[in-house]
Amino acid sequence: MRWEFGSVLPQEIKYNLSEQEVRWFSQYNKCLANYMRSIGGAGGLDLTQDMKPPKTLYIEVRCLVDHGEFETQDGNVVVLKKNS
Repeated sequence: MRWEFGSVLPQEIKYNLSEQEVRWFSQYNKCLANYMRSIGGAGGLDLTQDMKPPKTLYIEVRCLVDHGEFETQDGNVVVLKKNS
């Protein structure tokens, strides 16, 4: 339910949960929030965004820092420069 409804349950859903289930949901929220803050750098990484996979095999990304050469799994070399 956390992944479907977010960190706050709709009142009609919460009404049908027991006290233990509500407490478990709250603890799960805290654990997930702590984990998401601990990964992905200074700002953390929100794992609950973009729940559906992309429709194409290729995506466009923007580099935030200069990385230099990066070799992909298929052996291609890509130069990753800031703002490219």
